[in-house]
Amino acid sequence: MKDKIEDLLYSVGAFQHYKGYSYFVQAVDLAAKEPDRLTDVCKEIYAPIAEKNHTTVSNVNKNIRTLRDRFWENGGKERLIEWTGWAGWGEQKPYPKEFIGIMVRLLEDEAKAD
Repeated sequence: MKDKIEDLLYSVGAFQHYKGYSYFVQAVDLAAKEPDRLTDVCKEIYAPIAEKNHTTVSNVNKNIRTLRDRFWENGGKERLIEWTGWAGWGEQKPYPKEFIGIMVRLLEDEAKAD
């Protein structure tokens, strides 16, 4: 799963040198294993990542937002529209929670197709 997430991020210039990259990969992995975690992202996803990486929940959130912004600026907007079919992504960035959820869904759809 990690390889698929990384391929999708690389495809729009979101690279490993962003701290949010690792946090995002961990977040998608946690959400994919237990989708209910998306109902309380701070407690169920950010807190375990923060603890594992010896940082704070707010740093995890900030760094995932930074990664999302790079993704957005480098063609991610168009990719989100392509992946979800919702043209509204042309006007607004997804919240980190939505970004994680979209990636989980995309990976689930790919797994079903295999």
